[in-house]
This record gives sequence, structure tokens and C-alpha cells, in this order.
Amino acid sequence: MPNFIINIRNSRFKEVLTEMYHCHHESEHHLEGSVLNHTLMVLQVVDKITADHREQTNLSLTALLHDSGKPYTRVVERGRVMFPGHEGVSTYIAPLLLCEALRDSLITPKAAIQILYGVNYHMLHWKNPNLFMRLFTEMVNYTCLYNFLKKFNQCDLKGRVSTKPQKQEFPVIHYFENTPIGTVERHVYFMIGVPGSGKSTFLQKVGEGAIVSRDEIMMEYATEIGITGDYNTVFQEIHNNPMHKTKVNNRYMNAFRKAVEENEKVFVDATNMSYKSRRRFYNALRRDIAETVGYHYIVMLPDYFTCIERAENREGKSISREVVTDIALGLLLPCREHPNSLDTTIYMSDGYDEHVLRVAW
Repeated sequence: MPNFIINIRNSRFKEVLTEMYHCHHESEHHLEGSVLNHTLMVLQVVDKITADHREQTNLSLTALLHDSGKPYTRVVERGRVMFPGHEGVSTYIAPLLLCEALRDSLITPKAAIQILYGVNYHMLHWKNPNLFMRLFTEMVNYTCLYNFLKKFNQCDLKGRVSTKPQKQEFPVIHYFENTPIGTVERHVYFMIGVPGSGKSTFLQKVGEGAIVSRDEIMMEYATEIGITGDYNTVFQEIHNNPMHKTKVNNRYMNAFRKAVEENEKVFVDATNMSYKSRRRFYNALRRDIAETVGYHYIVMLPDYFTCIERAENREGKSISREVVTDIALGLLLPCREHPNSLDTTIYMSDGYDEHVLRVAW
């Protein structure tokens, strides 16, 4: 086990480790007991199967982080313990460790990207194998991520005690060259992040381009139909009424189409956490317009606890820990999910400093 892991300094991540110690699987797939026990077993497997120091560090950090979100997502349904979407929360916990590792030059920015995607994608081949295969067949230039995930999957499966070992084969990918579908003349930037992650602050600094904000459209619609109150009141009124919710969504998509047709640069201001939520924008444009649009993804990734503190303390727009966590569950980091996907930029911070990580697809 790398010395860095033994000598973790971040006090908040130490609290996460304590929560992992007290969080039990109570599952036939995890007879080793607590989440921390499983994590330590995976780390032992990493030590055994990796000789390269750099690879061992990257896999060890992925192992330490991959289930760190479980204590914050644990639910019991019909007597079964489950951790739905824990990989999304784990991704938001990751900055606590990765920023420290970057400051100490223990990993490179490229390795940090690999670890983040390793944490975020480690369940994808099991939960949604069709999406996994679709995404990776289109990432012909990023096969190292696939190989990294495959190796970590071996460590994850071996690092447990189970009466029902998972025998699912890791998907075999047949790559093909997915070329852009047209000449890029317009650029769409998806803002991605939970409430309190800094999306609005980022957009305040944008010098040019149109901003399409779902929250603004929702508040305007609420005023028109006579719903009054603060953001939380309006949000509940709109989202608890299917008719109002549909009308807001229709206005939102119409505003997006209009903005793309009239501007070279458009920012989509919403949480945009899942592939499904982003796909509706790909499908919203006329074919002649769609062929000219390139997609960029801006992921705001402060650590989980910083996001909660910011969201809970926002004046007039306070959002609870439960809501922030519920949104984080849906995070799927964007990759080459469209033929015209161009790049992803991740703004990762831990309360001390910020690291900007970029990858071109």
C-alpha cells in the first residue's frame, strides 16, 4: 500500500473513512462486512497484481475512493441494503484526496482524470452495459481508460467475500472510428454540477455567449401563472405539478434551440448530471443545425461537503443536504458521448486550491 494512503492528511477524508468503517453492507455479495473492510481488501489485491509504481498509485487511489460515497447513500428497501448512485457521491468526495495528491506531485493531472473516471464509471458496465459499450466504442483514442477500468474491476471483484461471486464478464469492446458529423461552427457548453458547485459563479465571468438557464425560465413562468415565494417554494410547486413541469421543460428546450440558431457560443445552465439529461439537447436541434454544433463539458467538482455548505447557506435559494446528495447520485462524467463531443474540463477543488483538468475526446 503506498505510503501516501497511510499518511492521509485531509481531516474531512479521515471523517469519510470513519463513516466507511461504520457502514455495513449486510449483503451476501459483501460478507467482509463494512465498506472500509472491502476497501482495504481491494487495496491488498492492488498490491498483489501491480508491479508498476505509478499504476499501483492510481489503482490504490481509485480503490480508496470508489465506495467512499456509500455511507451517504445507504438505504434499506424490503430488507435489502443498497447504495444507489454511490459512485456519483464518491466522485464528489474524490477531490478531498486527489487535490492533496496533486499538491504533493504524487499523481499527474492525466492520472487524476483517469482516477475520477475510474471512480465514476466503476459500476457502469454492470448497471448499464449497453451505454458502457456505446461510450467506449466511440472513444477510440482513449483505450487506456477502458484498460484501467478492466483492471480495477478485477481488483474490486477479488477484494470481497461472497457466497454469490459475480461472474459477469467485462465487456469486450470493438472500436470504430466515429468521425464528426459535420463542420463545427457553433459551440455548446454544458455546465455540469450539483447545487453549490459554482456553476453560476463561473458563468458570471463568461465574457461572451448566450446563457440558457432553466432556473430563470422556471421563475419567469412562475411569475406569469401567479406562483409566489422563494426559489424552493417555486421549485416544489412546479415540479409537483406535471403540467407546469412539462411547460417549463418545453420553454427551456425552445430557448435552447433559439439560442443555438442565433449564437456561436451557448452555455446550458442546469445540473446536466446524466447522459440522458444531456442527450435530449443533442436530439432537440434541426439536422442542419445539429451538424454544425460541437459540444464541450464543464464539470464543477468542489468536494461534496463544500457543495453542501454552499447550497445550504445560499440566500433565498437554500438547498438541503438531501437534495444535493440526491442530485449527485446521477452524475455520469461526460466523455465522447456524441460524435461532435470535443472536450471535458473539470474544475476540481478541496477548499484549499483548484485544479483544472482537461481531456480532449
